[in-house]
Formats: sequence, structure tokens, C-alpha cells
Amino acid sequence: MQRHKSANAGHLNGVLLRRGARLNVTHKYGGNPLGTAIYCAAYFPNPNANYPHAVERLIDAGLPVREHLKFALDHELDEVADALKSRGAAM
Repeated sequence: MQRHKSANAGHLNGVLLRRGARLNVTHKYGGNPLGTAIYCAAYFPNPNANYPHAVERLIDAGLPVREHLKFALDHELDEVADALKSRGAAM
């Protein structure tokens, strides 16, 4: 749960990742920390958050890009879309 809260705030708790926190967790709606970060950037934006950085860190830690690019583009999250593209996302 802590990882989703970190993604929700638009930043990651680096300690969790450095200590090997599991990334293959999902919340009750089926989303993972990457999807949660992108969803929150669209619907619950935190003006102090750096969502593109959070997205890059989660992908670098091993989460798959999947269908997130279309969602980011549809919601005009240009910086998040750029972060996804820089990590191999394509439509």
C-alpha cells in the first residue's frame, strides 16, 4: 500500500525501491503503482509532484509500460507521455 501512496503523491519513496519492494502488487481496481501515478496525474494532480520522474523511476524499477501512453496522451499529460516514450512506450 505504501508504494501506491508514493505513486499517488507523484514521487517515490526511494528507500522502498532500494530495499527491493515488490512492484507486482495491484490495488482493488487492478492497477499497479505506475498506472496509479499516471491516473493521479490526470485526476488528482499534486502541484508539488513530479509525475514524469515518478513514471521513469517505476519503469526503470521494472514495471511494464503497457497501455499507459494512450491514457497519458488522451489526458494531455505531455510530460508523462514524454517520460513513457523515453522508456520505450509506443502506440
